[in-house]
Amino acid sequence: AARPKPSGSDDESTEQLIRRYTVLARRRDELEREWKELHDAVCRRLAALPDRSFVTEAGRFFLTTSDGVETLQWEQSDGA
Repeated sequence: AARPKPSGSDDESTEQLIRRYTVLARRRDELEREWKELHDAVCRRLAALPDRSFVTEAGRFFLTTSDGVETLQWEQSDGA
């Protein structure tokens, strides 16, 4: 498969470069919105669990609260 050209290569026009940048910026914004929605859903789910955590093979997600601010945290297991 053909490798993508490096960003900003000399044979790429300014218009092409700006177009690519705009497309990626839009995709980044969409991913950030999707990530935030998923993050909030995970927090709600964990908050409903008795120990406010969920263990996976790779580690553990858990909620902590400090000064009234709830934070989702990740702790990698030793074997992962």
